[in-house]
Amino acid sequence: MPLKSAIEAWDGQSVEALCRIHDQHRDDPDLAATLVELIGALRYRLAATRLLKRHLESGGDVPDADAVARSLYARFDKLENWECRLNVLQSLPCLPVPDDTVGAVERFLRLCLADDNKFVRAWAYNGFHCLAGQHPRFAAEAAAILEAGLRDEPPSIKARIRKCLAGAGPGRRLYGR
Repeated sequence: MPLKSAIEAWDGQSVEALCRIHDQHRDDPDLAATLVELIGALRYRLAATRLLKRHLESGGDVPDADAVARSLYARFDKLENWECRLNVLQSLPCLPVPDDTVGAVERFLRLCLADDNKFVRAWAYNGFHCLAGQHPRFAAEAAAILEAGLRDEPPSIKARIRKCLAGAGPGRRLYGR
């Protein structure tokens, strides 16, 4: 079944169904790029961000990771739903942040740090850690942001910050140093 049709048939909740969709399409070399394109359409957005996260964390092939990352970061404004933002934040350790996208990524992370959702805030801290890993000019600022989070945030967010500082993040770190 074509990817779009499979997503259209998804019930909006079943994790098992999304896993089956990923299993059916994971060998497509254009899967990541296609999923990023689908994020642009509200109808596909939640499934596409979930599938992209799964694909990246499972070590799926991304032939032109810079292009996929640029396309994804250009869609930050489409991520109104907290779960979509979370899926993208959790995908960041697996993606590069090309120099020409640093500003967009930084703005997105700052916006997410102010989110009402604790999961989104927790992963925004992790995002700053990843950004600093790829762009050392952010190291001092990221350290200060994470330190403030350890001081000011609730225990659930502090736990995520401690994990990222310890280097224990999910997925395959392709680009974090």
